[in-house]
Parts: sequence; C-alpha cells; structure tokens
Amino acid sequence: MAPTPPRPAEASEAGRRRTIVHINTHDVAGGAAKVAWRLAEAQRQAGHEARLLVGTKNSDAPHVGTFAIEPDMQRRVQAAREGLLDYHLRGSDRLPDHPLVKTADVLHLHNLHGHYFNPFSLPGLSQARPTVWTLHDMFAITGHCAYSLRCPRWQTGCESCPQLDLQYALPVDSSARLLRDKKGIYDRSRLWVVTPSRWLYDFVQKSVLRDHPLELIYNGVDTRVFSPREVRAARARFGLPQDRLCVGAAANGGTMANSWKGGPYTQAVVDALHAAGIDCVFVHIGGQAETNDPRWFNLGPIHDEELLAEAYSTLDVFLYTALADNCPLVVLEAMACGVPVVSFATGGVPELVRSSRDGYITGYRDVEMTVQAMRRVLGDAALRRGMGDSARRNVLERFDHRQTAAAYERLYERVLEESRSGPRSAAVSTVRTPAVARASSMQSAGARAPAAGSQQTAEGSGPGPDVSLVVCTKNRAELLDAMLQSLKTAAQGISCEVIVVDGASTDRTREVLARHGIAQVYDEATHLGPGRHGWPVLYNFGFGKGRGRYAMYASDDIVFEREGITRAVRYLDSLPSVVAGGIFFYKNVYARPDWDKFGIDFTHGQRLLMNYGLVRRDCFNAVGGLDESYAFYCADADLCLKLYEAGKQLIPLPGCLVVHNNVLDAQKQANAQTSRADISKFFTKWEGVIPTGEPAPRRLLWFSEMAELYALPATLPSISAAIEPYWNALAQYEYQQYAAAHESFQQAMARGLNHELVHRCAAQAARAAGAASPAPAVQRSVVGAAQTSSAGRAPSSTQVLPACPVRETAGSTAVVSGEPRQKLSPAPRRDSIQHPPGGGRRTPPAALSDNRTYPQVCLQASLDDRVFSTFRRNPLYTRILEHVTREQGAQYLQIIARDPELMRRMDDFRENDLYGGPTTCDYPGIGTFSPTTLRYIKVLLDLKRHFKTLDGLRIGEIGVGYGGQCRIINAFFAPKSYCLVDIRPALNLAQRYLDHFILRSTLRFLTMNELEAGDYDLVISNYAFTELSRPLQDIYLERVIRRSSRGYITYNEITPPECRSYKAHELTGMIPGSRVFPEEPLTHPKNCIIVWGTDLDST
Repeated sequence: MAPTPPRPAEASEAGRRRTIVHINTHDVAGGAAKVAWRLAEAQRQAGHEARLLVGTKNSDAPHVGTFAIEPDMQRRVQAAREGLLDYHLRGSDRLPDHPLVKTADVLHLHNLHGHYFNPFSLPGLSQARPTVWTLHDMFAITGHCAYSLRCPRWQTGCESCPQLDLQYALPVDSSARLLRDKKGIYDRSRLWVVTPSRWLYDFVQKSVLRDHPLELIYNGVDTRVFSPREVRAARARFGLPQDRLCVGAAANGGTMANSWKGGPYTQAVVDALHAAGIDCVFVHIGGQAETNDPRWFNLGPIHDEELLAEAYSTLDVFLYTALADNCPLVVLEAMACGVPVVSFATGGVPELVRSSRDGYITGYRDVEMTVQAMRRVLGDAALRRGMGDSARRNVLERFDHRQTAAAYERLYERVLEESRSGPRSAAVSTVRTPAVARASSMQSAGARAPAAGSQQTAEGSGPGPDVSLVVCTKNRAELLDAMLQSLKTAAQGISCEVIVVDGASTDRTREVLARHGIAQVYDEATHLGPGRHGWPVLYNFGFGKGRGRYAMYASDDIVFEREGITRAVRYLDSLPSVVAGGIFFYKNVYARPDWDKFGIDFTHGQRLLMNYGLVRRDCFNAVGGLDESYAFYCADADLCLKLYEAGKQLIPLPGCLVVHNNVLDAQKQANAQTSRADISKFFTKWEGVIPTGEPAPRRLLWFSEMAELYALPATLPSISAAIEPYWNALAQYEYQQYAAAHESFQQAMARGLNHELVHRCAAQAARAAGAASPAPAVQRSVVGAAQTSSAGRAPSSTQVLPACPVRETAGSTAVVSGEPRQKLSPAPRRDSIQHPPGGGRRTPPAALSDNRTYPQVCLQASLDDRVFSTFRRNPLYTRILEHVTREQGAQYLQIIARDPELMRRMDDFRENDLYGGPTTCDYPGIGTFSPTTLRYIKVLLDLKRHFKTLDGLRIGEIGVGYGGQCRIINAFFAPKSYCLVDIRPALNLAQRYLDHFILRSTLRFLTMNELEAGDYDLVISNYAFTELSRPLQDIYLERVIRRSSRGYITYNEITPPECRSYKAHELTGMIPGSRVFPEEPLTHPKNCIIVWGTDLDST
C-alpha cells in the first residue's frame, strides 16, 4: 500500500488570508507554468486568493488573467539588430496599474523571459508590491542563456560569449551588455529571490543577484494525484505490453525534440540496452513522432494529470538524460508514482534522487555508466520495487506541493514583515535605461529603489536539515561552548540543526546557547517530568524533535575536526540504504594506550560500535530507538546490535574525527555506579547472540595512509554482513595479529566480499604471518593507492596495507608495541628516491609517482571543496604534477604561436585554469596562463600535426593527472569517447574537475585492473606510462598500446633503476610502426616523443 501523503497546510497556521498574484510567461505550458499553477492551487486550497497573470493564456481557467504585451514595432527592429532581448515590449511597463497587481498582497514572479516582459519594467513592479521571484533556470543571472552549460563567464561579465546560439539566441554578441543591464535593473529593484535547488542557489550567490535575500524552496508535486497506479490496468489503457520491461522518459514536446533533455543520450542508452539483449520497450511521454519500431511507444502530450500519473505507473524505470535542468517536475512526478529514476548528475537532480536508494545518479553525459545502472535496475525486480517505494517516500517527506506552499507562506510572512518595517539600505546604480527600452510610463519605474541585502535561509523553509545534532547537557558551559564552536567549521556546506536538552543548568549554559544562536532548547523537567532521566530517555526525546535525514547523539564534551560532519553526510549520501549510519573515529584527551589515538571501538561480537556518528533517522525509528530500560551504559551498543540484527550496517567514516574531553567529573562518577546493572541487562538481553568476552582487538585505529581501505564500501555494488570480518581484519593487522587478520580476510571473502582489494590484503597478511622474522623497522606505510603509479594499481603482489602498523603521535616518534620508531620521511620528489631507514631492503616502486601523499591529496581534493579550490598549487601535489616552470611555459607558447588556429582559441583553453587554483603567469599576447595548461595545448598541437583530426576517435589516456589534457582536447576536437586510466583517487579528482565542463566525448574512468583489452584509435600518455615499472608497462602494452592504431607517448628518461622501465629504443622495438620524434622543448637530453600511426617524418 502506498504511504499516505502529509496533511494539507492550513492557512491559519501562517497568518491571515492573502491575495497572491503569480506572474509567468504561460499558464499551462512548461515546467515554470506547472509550478506556478500547482502552487496557486495549493494556496487556494489553504484559503488564500491566488491568481496567475500571464503573457499567453492557454486555458479557460477563471483564476488566470492576462495583459497586453504591446510590442513597439518601430523599436523592435533596433532591439533585434542590437541583440537586446524584449527591450521593445511596452505592456509590462503598465503592470503596476493592473487591477490584479494593485490588489495583491504579494507578487510572485516566475519566468520573466519568453518575449512578454521588458526587463526594465522590474524596478517599478517590485516597488509597487512586495515581490518574490522564483528562478526556474539561469536566465536571470546570465547574459542570455537559459542554462550556461557550465560556461563560467556569467561570473565575470559574459564577455565574448562562446554560445550565442543557445536559448535565447543572439544575432550579435550583446551578452555582456545584457548582463550589465540586468545588474543595474536588480540594483534598482526590491526582490526576495527563491531557487528550487541548492545547485542554482550556489550559482545565484556568485551572480548579479547575490545582494538580494535568497531562499531555497524545492518544487513540489501533488502526491495525491501522482501516486502509484495498478500497473496492468495502466499498461492496458495505453496499449503497452504486459510482459516486457518498460523504460520511459517525459518532456514537454518530447525528450527527443528537446536539446536540453539530451535526446541523443536517451536514444544511445535505449539502443545499448537493446544491443545487450534487454527485452524492454521505450515509452515516450510527450513524444509524437511516428515510428515503425515495435519497441518504441509515443504516448503524445498528456495534459490531464490523473492520466499522466497512470502513464508514469506503466514504467519500470524512468530515464533522464537532460544536459541542463534545475528541479525537474518530471523526475519528482515519476518518483511520486513509485518509479525508480536513473539520471545524469545534471543540475539539481542529485538533490532529488538519492542515488542507490531511489534509483541511480550517473556521471554527466556518461552513457556507459547510465547503461550499467539501467541494467542493474532492470535486472532485479526486488531492487526496482525497493527503489520505487523509497522514491515515493522521499517525495512524500520532502516534495509534496503542500509543503512547498507552506514554505512559501512562511517566506511571504517575512517579506510582508520586512516591507512594513521599511526599505532596505539603498545602493546607487549607474545603469541608464537605453532609448530602445524607454517609454513615458517608465520614468517612475526607473527611479532608484533600495538594493536588497543579504539574508540567511530561515529555519523551517524548504525541506528539513541534513543533520539533527542532539546534545544533552547540564552545567558544562565551557565544554559546550567549545563543541558548538567546532560545529561551525565541521558542518560547512550542509544544513544542521542543534537540539539541546538541558538538565536545569545553573552556570552560563543558556548564555552560551544564545550566543551560538541555538533556539531548540528543551528543559528536562518541563518536558520529561521531575527527577533524573536516563541517557536513552533524553536522547530519544531529542531525536523525536529532529527533522534531519541523519541524527547524532552528541556529547557536550567533544570537539569536531574541520568539515567532519560535511564529509560524513556526503559519504553516507553516496551509499545504499542498507547502511544505517557512519561512525566517527574518536580519541580521548585523558586515555589509556590506544584510546589516545583516533579509532572506533568494537562491541561484543566484533562489530563496530557507534560511540559518535550519524545514523539515518528512519533506521533509528524503525528499530525503536534507544532502549530506555538502560540507565546510562550499553544503550549505544544495544542500538548498534538492533541495527545489525535488522540487516543494516554501520561503517567507518574516513577522515571524520572527534576529540573527546573525557574528564571524569561528578556526573560521570554517578553514572559509573549504574554500569554493573546496565552491563548485566545487556548480556541478558543478547544472550546467545554475542560472546561475553572482551573484543579483541578493541579498536579499529585511524591511519590516513589507509583511507582507501576504510572507504571500501563506496566501491562495492552492494553491502552486506560480509564486510564485518573485513573491519576486524584491518584492526588485527594494525595490532600485528597477522595470522588472525589473514583468517578474517578469508572469512570476509567466503561470505561474499569478493573484491580485488580484499584479496590483496589477504595475500599481504598471509605473507606477514609466514615471515621468519618480525616486520622490518619502518618502511613507507602505504595503502593500495599510494603504492601504485599515477597510471594504475600495482599487481596483486604489491602491498596494500602498511608494512607494519605505525601509530601516529604528536611527537617526533611513532610507537608500535611500545617501541619507539622514527616518523615517516617526506615523500620523494621526481628527481630523488627515498630509501628506508636502517638500510633495509626497499620494495621496488610501481612508478616514479609512488609516495604516500599524492593519492591522499587527490582523494581529499575530490571530496573537499576547500582542498579542491587550491590543489593545483598544493606542494604535496606539485611534487608529482603541475610543476612546469614559467620559462618552460614561455617555450611552449613560442611553439603554440606557430598555429594561428590554436591561438584564436586561447580564451577557451584558459578556462582550464578556472578550477584548482593553479599558479599562473602573465605571458605577452595571451595574458595569464598556468604553464601546465600551455604544455597541454602544446601536446594538442602535436596531436593535430601528427593525426590532423581527433574527431570521432576512441581515445585512451594513461595517467590523467586531474584531466587537464582531456579537457583541452575536447575543447578543440570532438572525440567519440575518451577513457581515462589512473589510480582511483586520481580518477575521482579528474571526474570532479571535468564535471565543470561540457565535453564533446563520452567519458570513462577506469583503473588498470578495470581496463579490459581493447582496440583504441589513439592512446596518449604524457610521461606517466614510461615512469611505470616494467611489469605494469607490460600490462598496458598487452592490453592497450600494441592494439592501438595511433599513439603519442612522451618518454621520460628519469626513472629509478629498480623500476627497470623500458628505454625508448626498447619501446619502439615492441610497438609496431612507432618512431621517435624530438621532445620540444627538451626537458632532459634523452627524453623524446614516441609516435605511431603518423605520416610525419621523424627526422
């Protein structure tokens, strides 16, 4: 049975009956019209007077009014010639005198573009009545584009627009002027701006609208109309087959006819499914083109929403390959009908669809990944049902249109209150209304109006927060203050509410809470009655007050590390719903050995214990919360066991750290008296389920070098109890229990954790267990990623666990089993090789780039906005990449200047430097550039000379850095596909970097172990391949290089002797048709370029 929708919002909850006028291009055509229509409908149901005022009316609804557009035909020619969009329209100038506007309490603007509204009418209209403006696309913040398709120029003035043909197309490049005019218009207007997605919200904060109050309120759908229908009846109504899988898409006018909706990508995915033998049909909602393909059903436009809900209910999967979108209604409608969604990571869609829960979010324009996700969903009926139910619940909880209406109601209340309190501080604008847009009625509209100030999103508007953090406290003001202060940097970029249960504190607790802006404070006696209440009683009460997706039973005596909660939420959001929560690594200030280091405790039965972490609130509620029969101890362990027994998993949160100031005060002394009774109750309850002996080891410790091993769940297609012995194995290895670790790894594999990384860990533990002598003093502690090259993981013989456990301390030594050892030395530079202390034999590196920091920096930059913003000048990163000198950049530029065609595209290439914060230099004639970007352009020139064009080619690149070469190639050519091969942390970074651009080719991101033998049209490697050890080179030669018809490899002579890398003459002897060309400029006397498939003379 479908879940029940929430009750409708009552008008009386938010205030008196209001008159609201929504202004939009149309009343029923398009997504913005549907949003305005549904919002007005919900507002009328709540008792308000809500009407639409539109440029074009297509319905006969009585609540829709219209106004004359009044184009000035004499000025129309001038406006068209100069590319001044809608500057010649006159009807909107007179809107302040329209009867509906004059009687409105609030004006709610939607799309103002669409050839019905003169932008210079906005100041006068926004001064006439309090004005809210919901942005449904990017047009308001760009020169002319409804969506910029990742062009960043709207942030810097829209000069030299590269996309004049995008909607709304311009005959001349007036984009910069249009954006300047918009800025002046907004400065003279009084607006409250709303975005329906965090994606657009973040853009607006960087835009010409950034000085206006900004709210995030998601679009909503009527979940009573859009609800699951009986599938067989729905398919019978539309004549669809009952016994075949149905894949569907929907768009106004059809997906295939709408360039924004990515029709060619939808076609490619469906074709790939058919080619793979998937017995499915495609249901095209909105499509009208005739077809003779029996696997293709066009249902045409469906305006009746009841009928549209039936159409969605015919589907097994909803496919969405849009190239640009904000908060698409079709996605919410399909989810509300219980249909899982597979979508590109486009715009705000990842905020709607919880990947692996409601469907899958795949890489932007990544057809192959999308096909894989579709096959996974289509091949598992139980998975489809589970995802469909989850999608329905998601919409009920977050996107019901009555919740949207209630959020707007709260916003209207604040808007009216601010309007009554007087104008905001004014800002002087120097923009002048151009003659083509000027009319007599605009003289008053052109007067300066107050400029909007900043405003934070008010609590309660939009959906609930990401995290509800519950704290129970009494008379610990100083500790509480430190915890709340750390929270400010720990939860950046996410929404977090703090709920405090106070046990009648008599110190400065209330003062501290007020200073930190904590409003949700509950007095224990008032809400729970007199007397002392147990720990689980207090936290159950706090959790009951929370609205977050995740919740945490926090202590007032902990301090969060920077961005710990932010990373935790983002990581958990990427995992399936079987993961009930994630656990922070913590350490105690006053501690016995091992608890003075960051770690996670094991509970009895060797399962991870959540002392501190985030738990999904729905999972917490499903198992009944905390058992209130405990007084203080064991309630957290009891909760964890209930979650495990319910089939859920708790996993470590890599890099999420908490410091516990565990001073044993009087309160804890009193709690300690109850420990014996609680422990006895715990073992009685779980008798026969857990052993009574102490866990061994007691903790899983945190080592940054092992980050990839802790993050194993993110790489698994599914997560089960098979992962539990894996955590135990890691801990056993850390404590040098090698034989036990090997046995636990084997146990995990026997249960089904059949992952290449686990196999390698098991092999390494076996070798350590069988060694005749203890592990050597300190070799470099390296995880799998750090022990691999910049172009792929090492073979299975390469160690993935630290050579011996190194317990990090704050001093200059590290301690293992009580014996002091030297700390790790810095990672080697390209021109130096580090040898282990004590003269011990060193394991041969897999590649020149082997070091313990490079993969870690890549991983951090891929996950952390702050690290990503400057990674290209991070010293730990520039040891391996991004170290081209200014002088070398000048030499590259001299070579590039020989090609006028490339020189004309330098502005396009410069966009490589917008991300990652590279060090740039000023070069004559082209301005500022990163020298590394100039090297990438020089490689592009070489490829152009050797192979003429790369259009339509299947390209593979070995060792991709952050994806800079890939982006430069795609900025000039249009390859069919581009496969990037590297270690996983580098691939994650490259994917994040490339996601900022619209690329012409389909991308694939593969490690060496994932790379299958195949034929490529062109293989590229800038140094990386020649820096690999010989065994790895042999793998690439066999799988890719010798099978490619063309190739371009920059050879580096400087590699460690122990790598035994092939020399240039050896490679040319093994690669058919390859020849040596001089490297230009020469970076080493023996460096060169190895090319094959070229007609150029190597002399």
